[in-house]
Amino acid sequence: MIKLYLSIFLASFACVLITTPMIRRIALKWGIVDHPSTRKIHIEPIPLFGGLAIAFAFLLVFFLFGSFNIEILAIFFVSLIIIVIGIWDDVKNIPPFLKLFAQISACWLVIIFGTKVSFTNNPDIDIPLTFLWVVGMTNAFNLLDNMDGLSVGIAGIASSFFLILSAMNGQFLIASLSAALAGSCFGFLRYNFRPAQIFMGDTGSMFLGFLLAIIGLKLGFTNTQAFTFAIPIVILGLPIFDTTLVIISRMMRRVKVSEGGKDHTSHRLVKIGLSQEKAVFFLYIIGAILGVCGIILNFLTSPLSYCLLGILLLLMIIGITLFEKIKV
Repeated sequence: MIKLYLSIFLASFACVLITTPMIRRIALKWGIVDHPSTRKIHIEPIPLFGGLAIAFAFLLVFFLFGSFNIEILAIFFVSLIIIVIGIWDDVKNIPPFLKLFAQISACWLVIIFGTKVSFTNNPDIDIPLTFLWVVGMTNAFNLLDNMDGLSVGIAGIASSFFLILSAMNGQFLIASLSAALAGSCFGFLRYNFRPAQIFMGDTGSMFLGFLLAIIGLKLGFTNTQAFTFAIPIVILGLPIFDTTLVIISRMMRRVKVSEGGKDHTSHRLVKIGLSQEKAVFFLYIIGAILGVCGIILNFLTSPLSYCLLGILLLLMIIGITLFEKIKV
């Protein structure tokens, strides 16, 4: 099985390496670029559509190597909705409410085909939690895509830990999905790390957030004593932290939450003296530490799970308090 997962990873990695330069040329030819502005940190137009390379490699490789059931096919179909709305936004810059409507519709379709939170086994609670998780994570990675290599790198790290956990728990389908997604992310990082040659745009960031949220829902665990429901939350803790920080900061400054700005975790790290590369690497390390915590949580009993989750929650509160004080 390890050889199969490695083959899936390398195939998606190679596919992205090959297709990204072609998509970059198409984006430049059609004038689909992200222009500099006061809300952004790049100083020259950068081609978009890199998310198409990620999505194409992921879907192609999984179709070649993976196995299917009706639920997996439904997830693939719904992910196409996210891709289409992302492309539309990259080309036309559509209103936020329209993107939100598409994300909610996609989440509803996933729920219909059986993918949802199973926290309480009460649909009145679990279905709203599913919407919160899927739509929230889709937008969290969209918000995290604010510095070269950051969002796709964190997605690659999270996918790798999902791969480890699903393989450990004997989940072939989820491990294959995670391997294909991790390979696509790390392949694209070759062109997206500073100085970025191409951006993945909303097409890529929303696709990654959506898929990672779904993979997190589908993870199953053999340890029934630990709080395994919290493992995906811990592994994806960095985009959750960044989104929470941005929302709190903008509410306190009476700025629209949907409005872009240089008030993210990465921007604040640069503000205190780190270079952009060091800020991104620092956040990679945090993402990896959270991934390790997720694996540790898989083996803990309930009392120790309480302790670890309590520590992580306390660190998050302290971190948000300190980062919010950094003026942007």
